[in-house]
Amino acid sequence: MIDRKTIPLEEKFRILSLLSHDLIESRIFRNLDLSNNQFMILKILNATGEKSVHEIAEILKISRAAASKNINTLVLKKLITRSENRADRRYYIISITAKGIRLIEDHEALYDNRITGILSNFSEPEKKIFHRMLDKFIYHSIVVEENLSLFCMQCGGKYEGNCMISTIKEKCFFNVHDDEIPSHKIE
Repeated sequence: MIDRKTIPLEEKFRILSLLSHDLIESRIFRNLDLSNNQFMILKILNATGEKSVHEIAEILKISRAAASKNINTLVLKKLITRSENRADRRYYIISITAKGIRLIEDHEALYDNRITGILSNFSEPEKKIFHRMLDKFIYHSIVVEENLSLFCMQCGGKYEGNCMISTIKEKCFFNVHDDEIPSHKIE
């Protein structure tokens, strides 16, 4: 019998990260024929409503030219519309179409089904422990990070309970009605 060593926890996390991205997100994402920024534009518009090109560029931390290029692609695919701002004709208002909404919903359903299938192998107590441990890991990962714009918008506004990023940044682009920022501490 071969004596196998346990993989260090840090290596297991690296593997988990790669698996979750490569095996789950990338496979589903590849079928969309969109860049990450294009997909994020759809998610932003779906969650928050209309935005200007300038607002989208600011949220994604990209240039206006890059935002415009991504928007042009999405307009050609009929996933969003671009219309003149009546108050100022120099600016355009960007809105998601019904086709864009369906694409987001279909992607989320595929992703949720994949994760649900994986989690079906866990007992309810294991899921609760895993949930708590992930919260703790996320919190301690971002609490020391200075550039949280790298992380913001990753949950798509679906974070249950008190979002640690929103608490630390005091803003969430997806939670537009968030007047009160709750304090968050993970024990």
